[in-house]
Amino acid sequence: MKAISELLGATQAIEVGIVTLAQALHLPTGAALVLFVWGRVMSWSWRALEEYQALQLIRPRAHSVGSPLLAETAPLDSETTERSEEEPSPSRCYPFPKKPEHERRQLVSYRAFTHIALIVTPLRQAEEFYRTLFALEVAFREAETADGWYTLPSDASWDDAEAAGVSLGLCSLHRDAFTLALEAGSSSGGGRLSHIGVQVDAEELARLRVVAPTLGCQVVQDGQAILVFDDPYGVRWEMTTSSYEDPRRLSTGARKGLWLTIGQDRSS
Repeated sequence: MKAISELLGATQAIEVGIVTLAQALHLPTGAALVLFVWGRVMSWSWRALEEYQALQLIRPRAHSVGSPLLAETAPLDSETTERSEEEPSPSRCYPFPKKPEHERRQLVSYRAFTHIALIVTPLRQAEEFYRTLFALEVAFREAETADGWYTLPSDASWDDAEAAGVSLGLCSLHRDAFTLALEAGSSSGGGRLSHIGVQVDAEELARLRVVAPTLGCQVVQDGQAILVFDDPYGVRWEMTTSSYEDPRRLSTGARKGLWLTIGQDRSS
């Protein structure tokens, strides 16, 4: 986004980045609009549910100076000439009956898109491209070994890994609420979608475990906090209860202490 803004001489909205991503992945016509609308609807829905739970406005853009909507009907004291200076009750603006906290929490199932994962080659060049395109930072890089995935220490570079004979196969890039995972793929063909990650609550994850197979989805991974499945249209979904607010915490090294040993002499 930073590179595009500099090229066009003006700050660009996220829509430009979505269209650029759709073009780079050769997604079907209209895919960018679908991604934008879906993300916006989820954002609006989440905001509405948060306000409903909290019984208060979140980041209001306007302030009412008149009588509150659905004002409480209790009459003013006949001897009182001015309205109370107390803050209006949230119930004045929200007509919903207040529910127990445990019931209101159940209303929020889908919380956010956690990340988009792409299969690209060569991985190092693709990382540099997307870092420049979207002004992203590296969250972590990993390599798959005979014993599973190991994370490259944050103070080690691509050159360090290659000098040690380590072939990196995954890098996670992030900025603000956007996380892009890049996976090394076959040398043939261009970049393509690997999977889409979505954060849900525990109840929704349990529901998906039952419903997805009945709809023809093939379960790839089923863990305590994660469910990965391929839908009948060839799209892989990674549903998790984990938050991606700081993707660096999700590396194999951060979670399991599995770090690649590169050597003592490292370049920055």
